[in-house]
Amino acid sequence: MEVGFVDFQTCSVSEFDVTGQETDRRRQARILTEEDLEELKRMIAAVTGVGEGKNPAVLLRDLTFSASVGGIAAGTRFPFGTPHDTIFEQLAKQPLVLPVYSGPDLFLSSPVPTQPEIGSLVSLMLTPTWITHDAGPVVSFALTKNGLNLFTNPLPVTYTEPPFTLTGVPIAYQALIHYAAGAVKNDSENKPYPTGMIQAGTIASNTITVVGRRYGFYGADVVPAIPASSTEIRTLPGKLSACEDGMEFTISAPAGARRITFWYPNTCRDVRSVKYIEQGGAEYKDLFVKASVAVEGANGYASAPYKGFTWILAVASPVAMTFEVRV
Repeated sequence: MEVGFVDFQTCSVSEFDVTGQETDRRRQARILTEEDLEELKRMIAAVTGVGEGKNPAVLLRDLTFSASVGGIAAGTRFPFGTPHDTIFEQLAKQPLVLPVYSGPDLFLSSPVPTQPEIGSLVSLMLTPTWITHDAGPVVSFALTKNGLNLFTNPLPVTYTEPPFTLTGVPIAYQALIHYAAGAVKNDSENKPYPTGMIQAGTIASNTITVVGRRYGFYGADVVPAIPASSTEIRTLPGKLSACEDGMEFTISAPAGARRITFWYPNTCRDVRSVKYIEQGGAEYKDLFVKASVAVEGANGYASAPYKGFTWILAVASPVAMTFEVRV
């Protein structure tokens, strides 16, 4: 046996079986007008005994809604004997809307120099950004350096660390905030809905890490000799801030050059290729002589072993040259 139902967007009638399943699979409107309710009353009364001496004020069998309509959620079951007015009151309601809670966010930013050289003197300005969302107020703020408290304050504020020298040991900064529980929100019926509320807790920011790097150096000039000192190598015009196996870089030698040279830390492998671009990419690696020199970091920072590769031309080059180097 089936129960009639109305599609209030098209004013066409759909058929429901006893469990309330839509046989024509049409979606039902979510908000009903007074005219809609009167039509629904007429249809329910028609299938529950009006004109047959039965009580038209209650359901004469169970009724289950397969779709959400008005204030009735999909799957809601009204048992035999449920007053019609109970159903109509629910249909006339807006659907219940439950609140959604969002936890807080914490970000840490700083204009950290990109790949700074070991021995550089730096001063970091660390700025936390706190977004409360549905959490409670901040209880305390801390800034850590390699896991140890560097600075604490009742509220998040920007902190500037005094200048210090970068070494080869990474330094990690992170912000921490302890916060109170957030408020309970109400649902669409203005009733408290605590499920999912933000409890008191602690949040950690992203980590900012700085570490000094050993730079590489390269260039071309008129000096017809292999560099022999840290100072001579460091004064070469080209710099490599990230020295690692597989790195590639280009050396441009002006007309008149007698020396093409490049240097990088011993931690990297020997050069794999030096191609002379103007000669169709011809391989010139074997013309470069390998040497070793201890090279300092910035500001006279402790030296480390470097390897270098140099080509000394017998006479000054009459033309400009371009070399592509791959380590």
